[in-house]
Amino acid sequence: MKALAIVHRVYIGRLIKPGGLDRFFSFLGEKGGYEIVTIEHPLDLRGETVLRRITKDGIVKDRAVDIGFSFFGPLRLTAELLFNIYEVVFGKKRFDVAFCADPFNLFSGHILKRMGFVRLLVFHSADYSDRRFGNAVLNRIYQSLYRKALKNADVVFAVSIRMFQRCRELLGKDADKVIFFPNAPRFAKTPKRQTRKQANTVILAGHLIRDLDYRIVLEAIADLKARYPRILLKIVGEGEGAGIIGSLVEKMDIRENVILAGALSQEEALREISQSDIGLTCYTDGVTWNFYRDSIKIRDYAACGLPVVSDNTTSTALDAHQHGCCLLYENKEGLKRGISTLLDNKDFYDKTSENALAWARKNDSETIFERSLALILNKLESLRT
Repeated sequence: MKALAIVHRVYIGRLIKPGGLDRFFSFLGEKGGYEIVTIEHPLDLRGETVLRRITKDGIVKDRAVDIGFSFFGPLRLTAELLFNIYEVVFGKKRFDVAFCADPFNLFSGHILKRMGFVRLLVFHSADYSDRRFGNAVLNRIYQSLYRKALKNADVVFAVSIRMFQRCRELLGKDADKVIFFPNAPRFAKTPKRQTRKQANTVILAGHLIRDLDYRIVLEAIADLKARYPRILLKIVGEGEGAGIIGSLVEKMDIRENVILAGALSQEEALREISQSDIGLTCYTDGVTWNFYRDSIKIRDYAACGLPVVSDNTTSTALDAHQHGCCLLYENKEGLKRGISTLLDNKDFYDKTSENALAWARKNDSETIFERSLALILNKLESLRT
């Protein structure tokens, strides 16, 4: 099977922020017999578009292309659309399946399918919001593109339970083409937390964007250090939020209780998580798409065996809470209470850790990938008959 992937790529520093499709492609590469060609545009619309090939031998960067027009978003997106089509058509490349990771890229895939260069179209719905833009006109355009992406796709990968349900609602009679495809790690390949005498390390891992509530986390650590002098907050990641964190750490005088580990590869980040005790998130409902978000952080924490203390914003947090591995908070006192409950009660901690592993095993991406691949291959086979 030969596949094309058209995505918008997020970088943390110089490192790629991996998503569910990246894990799926690694899985396909390891199986052998599959070749994936990727066209990766920068999510912030600035910088070069990168083309790679993924095979059993690994990932090879073919080249980087500056397609310009970063000064004006709509023009840049149009240039990306034309580049996608040009690269495939004039490169005389034909693909069994195209994976497109947002509505605009799905439009490129739809055109290529109509032209006969792609046989099957998969929409990877990694992001959705009922009110994506404050501007009513822009929001109508976004909603129209999203609905057309759902309609034109042969298969839809929905990364969170809320998104899965919403996609099915929007599709109506075609709801069966939606697959629950969470951003879960491969359970057997994820390092597991070992029992530690000093279980006092809280970890916050991920892309340090501005729109996370760092203050509530740092204020909670500042308050808790009086009761737990050896409590340690380990922050893994990079981004605009790093400056905010650094400033708050200085003001609160908690330098000895906070480690800024910087940007790490996915393997390094998982190792740091497995050497911690409690996983933490701090999303806010001020960002509209957080409601449908699938938190990779929470899934990685659970797969390593860490109990999670999370805000109640994301679909993933609620799902993890229902499975007994995530304590939810609404404010600083709730956050402190969640951490203290886990640190003070070993039996409860151990049970919550067991629940985390059980939930992660239930959502093991290996099983999800095998099921999704079988569906795609069956659909391709049906196109031959």
